[in-house]
Amino acid sequence: MKKSLIPPNIQILIYPSIILTALAILSFVVINFGLAQISKQSQAVSEAKVNEKILAEKEATLTEVSATVAKEAASVSLALPEENPALAILSQLKLLALSKTIVLSNIKVGVGSQEENLLRVNISFNANGQDINVLDFLSSIKNISPITTIEKIKMSQVSGVLSADTNVRGYWSLLPKTLPKVTEPVTNLSEPERNLLEKVMALTPPSFTQVTPSAPSIRDNPF
Repeated sequence: MKKSLIPPNIQILIYPSIILTALAILSFVVINFGLAQISKQSQAVSEAKVNEKILAEKEATLTEVSATVAKEAASVSLALPEENPALAILSQLKLLALSKTIVLSNIKVGVGSQEENLLRVNISFNANGQDINVLDFLSSIKNISPITTIEKIKMSQVSGVLSADTNVRGYWSLLPKTLPKVTEPVTNLSEPERNLLEKVMALTPPSFTQVTPSAPSIRDNPF
């Protein structure tokens, strides 16, 4: 029988050493995996805390502005509606003309078109009346809602009556199709944005007449 080169006392230690080495490697793998999972969980907890803070701040902000945000949103929606505002603008122009004691004639409404992210519609008319009244009417158009801008004016005067051939433009915009994430923080309006909002809220809103339905009644027999 061939004699082994490894002493018996060393041979006894070989198998335990292999087992211990395997256990050490396995422990190393398990520890690394566990540390990675702990790191992920810690990151998730940190993100959850950040989101919780953002939501708490958003709730506080919304609670603070809830008393005024509805009115502000309504003013913005009237100033820049999501549908063609031609009828509302015509109503505003007629009411304004009546208050300035002038007459509107040759009213024409164009076809809506798109300009970058805004949709627009052109409205043309003649404003007839005393000089000061017509000029006052034209200068007041910028104060009506929906937002209306004067694109062109051509004036002529006959027998003391001023006639202003005017072209104005109204705008509307579609509402956004996607909403921001719930976890996105609420940012306060900047000073220029706040100033713009105040100007929008100062515009004269359109007057809507509501017809109250009459109660049903019994018709007399005509026979």
